[in-house]
Amino acid sequence: MKQKKPLNIVVTGALGRAGKAVVDILSKEPGIRVVGAADALFVEREMSLPHGKGRVPASRNLEEILDACRPDVLVDFTNPSATLVALRAAAKRGIHVVIGTTGLTKTQLNQIDRLAKSAGIGVLTGTFSFAVALAAHLASIAAGYFDYAEIVDLGKFEKLDAPSGAALDIAAAMAKARGKPFNRQPGQADAPACRGGEYDGVTIHSLRLSDCYIHEQVILGTSAGTLFSIGLELTSEQYLKPGIVIAVKEAPRQRGLLYGLDDLFLGLKKKK
Repeated sequence: MKQKKPLNIVVTGALGRAGKAVVDILSKEPGIRVVGAADALFVEREMSLPHGKGRVPASRNLEEILDACRPDVLVDFTNPSATLVALRAAAKRGIHVVIGTTGLTKTQLNQIDRLAKSAGIGVLTGTFSFAVALAAHLASIAAGYFDYAEIVDLGKFEKLDAPSGAALDIAAAMAKARGKPFNRQPGQADAPACRGGEYDGVTIHSLRLSDCYIHEQVILGTSAGTLFSIGLELTSEQYLKPGIVIAVKEAPRQRGLLYGLDDLFLGLKKKK
């Protein structure tokens, strides 16, 4: 039986915490080969791969790396503005993209979808966590039974996006299933309300504290004395496996933007 050609991958943002974890995960995955890396902090022209996989070209200049390595898929863990630059460079070369960067707006996602379709490439983004996908699914089932919903969104101090992509995914799933906003308690007349932000009708409280990684707690309630909570804890960047592996293998099969891996993780069919 003929061996399938391995998927060649370039990782941009390779020196960040998540980027390093992605390089580690993909370097030991059968059928996937990390062939290059880009990061604004690179000084040397090569990077050593973990697990004795040798050295690959590295550069601050992503376009240079894409031309030299000609990957099948670009994996991006940078920031929203850098992601759009990276996507344009990949689209120009017909390279599929997996975006791990969080904090992308709906406007940016629409822009990414248009660019991906125009270039005929697949772009995958959204949570790579099985736990987040499952929490969003369970919360969407529960949403119709409760009047109030709040999310405590806890992340490390360095995490810039607040709320996190995980909290937004869960809120969006609940809002879509419910079909109308949850109730919110008003503030007192003589004091400003301090009730967190409202996203898709769900109140979200984002905490950013040192040494915390990712914690999401969904709390739903009724006016008749009933609380129901769904919680999850991601303790390190290794949560990205198996999601990042699934995304990298799926990207070449897509055209346009696919947001969220719920169907791939859980066998769920998304409603249009």
